[in-house]
Amino acid sequence: MRLNDDRVLKSAVRYADYLYDTFGPGKDRKWACDHPEIELALVELYRTTGDKKYLEFARHILDQLNANGGWVKPINPGEPEVKFIRRKELFGHAVRNLYMASGASDIWAETGDWNFGRTVERLWENLVQRKMYITGGLGSRQAGEIIGLNFELPNLLACAETCAAIAFVFWNHRNLQVTGEPRYADYLERSLYNGVISGISLDYTKYFYENPLASLGDRRRVEWYDCTCCPSNMVRLLGSITGYFYSTSPEGIWVHLYDAGTAQIVLPDGRRVRIVQETEYPNDGRVKMTVEPADEARFAVHLRIPNWAEKVTVKINGKSVKTRFQPNRYLSLDRVWKKGDTIELILPMTVRAVACDPRVLDNYQRAVLMRGPLVYCLESTDNPGLPSVFQGAIRSGFSAQMTTVRGFKPSIPAIRLKGLCLKTSDVLYHPLGKHGKPKPAALTAIPYYAWANRGDSQMAVWIPVSK
Repeated sequence: MRLNDDRVLKSAVRYADYLYDTFGPGKDRKWACDHPEIELALVELYRTTGDKKYLEFARHILDQLNANGGWVKPINPGEPEVKFIRRKELFGHAVRNLYMASGASDIWAETGDWNFGRTVERLWENLVQRKMYITGGLGSRQAGEIIGLNFELPNLLACAETCAAIAFVFWNHRNLQVTGEPRYADYLERSLYNGVISGISLDYTKYFYENPLASLGDRRRVEWYDCTCCPSNMVRLLGSITGYFYSTSPEGIWVHLYDAGTAQIVLPDGRRVRIVQETEYPNDGRVKMTVEPADEARFAVHLRIPNWAEKVTVKINGKSVKTRFQPNRYLSLDRVWKKGDTIELILPMTVRAVACDPRVLDNYQRAVLMRGPLVYCLESTDNPGLPSVFQGAIRSGFSAQMTTVRGFKPSIPAIRLKGLCLKTSDVLYHPLGKHGKPKPAALTAIPYYAWANRGDSQMAVWIPVSK
């Protein structure tokens, strides 16, 4: 096709007009696709053409979708309609619900309708506080790939489809652009570095459809699926990932994610700024940014301070910035920038243990090892001293060291600590306290995204905590 060829756009408009004239607001015929993605396309068509009927149609379709019987699907004849703005939680097919929610965020962005906004935030908060895996994965039931009930988060039987984690990235990015709230960037990052990239092997040739948080050694990535959504969706996300790092506003540049690379940024007033990031993040917390405006100019660079970061250090041209840092905030560096100015951001990458709400039964008296945004897991490949990774335990007052393990090129940071090996019993049930005391054991944990890359192996994310 030639540059500026509008034949595809005209075709899309004709089809959208047909759907609007047949099923749009005020029409007797009800219709909505039970895999909600047309709403996203309709909003983009509105953005391209400026015709508000496409925005109105997208909202009309959302109001015809209802979480019923474990699926997001059109309302059946005689079934009471539940307007989108009255929904309180997402329940049903994970990917479909998250695409529906992404469409709602797009409508919110274009209309500024706070009824929509409050609903989006209500659904998001319920999801991250009661239904999300610590990896940023979504979908607790393999049967139907369903987001289940509050605190229903089994580890071994988790679905956590790769496409659901990708859709969660989409949704968080949209909410971030609407609100500017860093919590959305934090969860985008968590899902990206854990629930998403665990879905592809380190050599980029094999894929997971599901991403459980525990394995008996029977889970393997494969080259393809009859349902090809996850491999192709992964390619789409990785191909567009550069668009998630920066945003602009009249105040300046917003830095959401950290990784090595170069960005050519155009501010709203037309000024051009080049930013070069040098870093090994998320393996290392040191980030160096070189700011190169086309001409010396005043604007702000807003750095996201992740919600896990404390005692952050920031330097401009080698001099420490004296300010009060708060996690889960953007730090504003407002000054006259000239070519070659540098920003150094040092984020603490200490190993920490994260506990879970006791209402999640699988995780009671267990913890997850995290470092920066990365979730870690025990894999049997690195723990030959344990009869099973499910017998590995950590002490509440553990100390950890960083190390490397075999089988990864390039190497990835692993965690080594003195833990315990829980004793087992010869019988299934026994009197409390009679199964013997745990023995000391060395434990090694690797980033969750890297498991199942060195042959069949057991794996556990949630680790028992013992005295």
